[in-house]
Amino acid sequence: MDAEQDQGGAEFMGLRVIALVEALLILSGLVVLDLLTGAGDRFMHVSPHPFWIPVLLVAAQYGALEGLAAACLASGALLIGNLPAMGFGEDPYNYVIRLAMNPAMWLGAALVIGELRSQADRKALDLIDRLGEARDREQHLASAAEKLAAANRSLEERVAGQLRTVASLYEASRAVEQLGTGDVLVGIAELVRTGLNPKKFSLFLLNNQQLESVLSEGWAPNDHYTRIFGTSSAMFREVIANQRHLCIASPKDQIVLGTDGILAGPIYSAETGETIGMLKVESMDAVEFNMTAVESFRVLCNWIGTAFSRARTFEQATSR
Repeated sequence: MDAEQDQGGAEFMGLRVIALVEALLILSGLVVLDLLTGAGDRFMHVSPHPFWIPVLLVAAQYGALEGLAAACLASGALLIGNLPAMGFGEDPYNYVIRLAMNPAMWLGAALVIGELRSQADRKALDLIDRLGEARDREQHLASAAEKLAAANRSLEERVAGQLRTVASLYEASRAVEQLGTGDVLVGIAELVRTGLNPKKFSLFLLNNQQLESVLSEGWAPNDHYTRIFGTSSAMFREVIANQRHLCIASPKDQIVLGTDGILAGPIYSAETGETIGMLKVESMDAVEFNMTAVESFRVLCNWIGTAFSRARTFEQATSR
């Protein structure tokens, strides 16, 4: 709402009705006062003329347009039906000037004072607009500060979570670094849970030139994931033969993975180069599935392969 609307809503021909009503009431009161106590000539010979009152009040309160309207009303109230006789020997031009003196001064004063009022209104409107902009900036800054605080809290939680994950991962790795293959298999589940936090994952080992599932965690009875991949399957060729890590985010890998998972990679020993099997993740939360998870999956595949290869080598050496 602007300054003009605050001072009066209804308008008539672009002029606020309240200003016209005030001018008419004051003029009417002054005319009645003159009829009751004065000479009845509408204060024609009084100086300064009382009709200055409505002109100045309306112009100062409402602006130039309403002030000019009040001046016109005052001029009409003064002259309509109240023209004095021309003086003996008075020049017609002097007569007109004498009659127009007060109306002309009223119009000039209304214009000057009203324009000052209008200028003040414009400055007020400008200040209101600036105040609104300042409030908008304040709200944006407050919102940005809240988002920054939330991001800071999230970052702190992530850092704390990563510290806990590193500690848990260290504890889980100790369970994998065992001398027996059976002990390694037991520790793999905890290692994968700690490193990736998947909902469903599985471990496949090579047996007679095919991949067989030896560990499946999170699988539901109604899940129909493939448990054996032969040499003719695309999964076997890409993961085992080509030693590729597959990710569902890649359109090429999507064809190979199908509905069997979102990540798959070979388990091989970095020390001997022996391929042992495959680690596969079937499901995980979208928040957890990112580039960090993909890289962590690669590291886990190598880690598990090296630990399993060492345990198998130790078992073979002790069995001789």
